[in-house]
Amino acid sequence: MHSRSPSLIDTTDRISTWLRGFASPEENAEAASQRPRKRRRSNSEYSYSMERSRQRSPSKRPRVDCDEPITPTQSRSVSVVGSTTSVTSLTEKTTLSVRSSASRSSSPQRQITQLRIVHPPIFLHPLAAAAECVPHAVAPRIRALQTRLRDQLERGYIPACLRDALERNPTYKASLLFDPIEETAYYNNEEEDVDAGVVLDRVNSVFQGTQLCKEHTMDENAWCLHVVTPLLQLAILLYGHGRFRLESVQSQSIQPAYLSNIAPRPSPPLPIFRKTDFCLSYSHLHPPYASLYKTLRHSPISHTTDTYTEAAALFTGIEVKSPSGNLQEAQLQMSIWMAASLRKKAELAWSAFANGGLPHPPDHGTFIEPGITIVGTEHKVYYAYLSEPDTVDLSQDTSMSSCAVAILGNDTSLPSLDTSSIQGVLRVARLYGNLMEYAADENAETGYWGAFLSPILRSLADGVNVREQ
Repeated sequence: MHSRSPSLIDTTDRISTWLRGFASPEENAEAASQRPRKRRRSNSEYSYSMERSRQRSPSKRPRVDCDEPITPTQSRSVSVVGSTTSVTSLTEKTTLSVRSSASRSSSPQRQITQLRIVHPPIFLHPLAAAAECVPHAVAPRIRALQTRLRDQLERGYIPACLRDALERNPTYKASLLFDPIEETAYYNNEEEDVDAGVVLDRVNSVFQGTQLCKEHTMDENAWCLHVVTPLLQLAILLYGHGRFRLESVQSQSIQPAYLSNIAPRPSPPLPIFRKTDFCLSYSHLHPPYASLYKTLRHSPISHTTDTYTEAAALFTGIEVKSPSGNLQEAQLQMSIWMAASLRKKAELAWSAFANGGLPHPPDHGTFIEPGITIVGTEHKVYYAYLSEPDTVDLSQDTSMSSCAVAILGNDTSLPSLDTSSIQGVLRVARLYGNLMEYAADENAETGYWGAFLSPILRSLADGVNVREQ
């Protein structure tokens, strides 16, 4: 019989010693029965404990204190311990997402297209492609207006009294060094009584305002204030002869009756409204117009809701954008303003005819007004006229005009209309002078005032006198 190996004996002893270290099941049960039992928690105590547990906020990640200042290119959420960079760090190479451009459904071009299907519609046509859509009675009058606005834009658009002042003024030396004023640009008119110093101050305001706005990339409001306002005041000073006033209508609304509406579906029609920046009014201070206004006694003769301009005869619409502005948006705003203005005038004309104030039905060929868009230094001209009305029922209330309106332009046959140079400032001023001459023309056959607006307003004034007697 072989004796057991020493290693086996040692192993057996260790196992026996380990087993003796455990108590028997009976001893374990007895020890457990001798332990004090926990007191059963009452329902009220349980509820109180649950409420406290709900009120206790979860523990937060401890803030890592850092005495170093946070720069615009850093984030407080970036860990500063053991790391110098992070995926959330902002560096010069970080590319931020740019806001996507306007959706196609809200772009100015799409909105201009939608004007064709609203009621009443507004059509915006390029002038070169408008031959087929312009009525035969309107086309020659638009051509005559084009010729009138083009007059003296290339020759004879600077008063001769300004020649010496312009050539001596140090402000214009750099501008005139490489772009001198041609001799044919000056004209003599002894009938014009203008103060050369005052005119030169206005020219300075426009020229320097243009340079300032371009250099500092100013917004639309700055261009209106520093460039367009002094430019129009210059034109009124030179060519207005006290007949017109500049009106800022940026904050004024259009009466809903003269707006186009989106076709009703499940809901009422939705008017399409946009504001414009400027227009001209026939001045209350000019004696012939003042007497007419006095007779009208604040009758509503324009398409706005403002107390003053509602009772003023308005002409044209001018929309301004900065150089970074959208030309199509300017066209949209100008078109809506011009359409509402012509519809109001059409309403007045048909009302005067219905009341016996006009011997003949209104001639829509005389309802032609120029409109202007300005984007930065560039001025563009458009022609607005009444298309054939849908149905004009004089037995109905004429407060709702249903006339479609067409806008043609811009007129590319005109020379460059840009206020970046001295010549440009005075050329554009001459354009607005031609526009005012058209608006004030008293010719009973072709004049805007004489053939159209004056007979209508005088008929309304006569009606006011009759009602008050």
